[in-house]
Amino acid sequence: MGADQPVALALLTEMSPETVRERNLSAMMTGWYIGALVGVSLYSVFIAWNLSNTLFFLLGAMGIALFIPGRYRLQESHAWQGQHTRMPLLWLIQKHGRSWLFCFVFWLCQTIPVTILMIYAPDLVRSLVGDVNPDVTLGVLYTGFFLGTLPMNRQSFASRPAGVLLLTAIIIAFTLWGLTLSSAMSAPVVIGLVALYAIAYGMQSTLDYVFPNILFPTYCRAYATGTLLSATRLGSLLTLFLFPWMYRNVSITYLLIAGGGIALLGGLILLIKPRKPIES
Repeated sequence: MGADQPVALALLTEMSPETVRERNLSAMMTGWYIGALVGVSLYSVFIAWNLSNTLFFLLGAMGIALFIPGRYRLQESHAWQGQHTRMPLLWLIQKHGRSWLFCFVFWLCQTIPVTILMIYAPDLVRSLVGDVNPDVTLGVLYTGFFLGTLPMNRQSFASRPAGVLLLTAIIIAFTLWGLTLSSAMSAPVVIGLVALYAIAYGMQSTLDYVFPNILFPTYCRAYATGTLLSATRLGSLLTLFLFPWMYRNVSITYLLIAGGGIALLGGLILLIKPRKPIES
């Protein structure tokens, strides 16, 4: 999965006309959330009917196997083959350092809060307003992610990634800060704030695919995206290891304030956004 994502993004970028490239990349993220919702729903059925976990994973493997013949017939990008050169990471950073740094900080600021919510959202909501069905919390979260991607499938939204990034970063930050007032809110209001966060994040998450594939030229696009994924996922792993300790020892209010600050920083990073590369 880790190798498949940057390769698929680079391939879709090369296959898409530039006029609809951002929209196609956004639609790919929509597909990710559709798959997530189907997976969560299907697994709930397996649990309810006490079916085997082995069968669940076999169904997933069969679905992947159906697409292998189609992938085998895909042609390599002639533009990529003509420009490809071997390059060390240091060379990539020296030549495209500003683009790489921008994407790295943006992804890292985005992945830290959402990694926590994807894993610990039921616990966080329970600590804010008492006992809430965890399936409801996760259902609201993933449905919000999916709904947020839908506007980005319109070219009018997808062609303005900088504006979308700034708007969603502000909404995400103030949503997380708003949850610090949960003691004066009812459970539906808190769930509503979680839903608003999820929709804003869903819009912003499409930019994970858009920015790297419009900021890096063809000859290093897949390599740059792969190194960014590796670096930012290390941040996700570190967050997962540290958060349980922070959850036990730090006030939930301070954690939410920190999460909002990180999300807002991900929007302010637009100050160093490089220009789009010019390619023939």
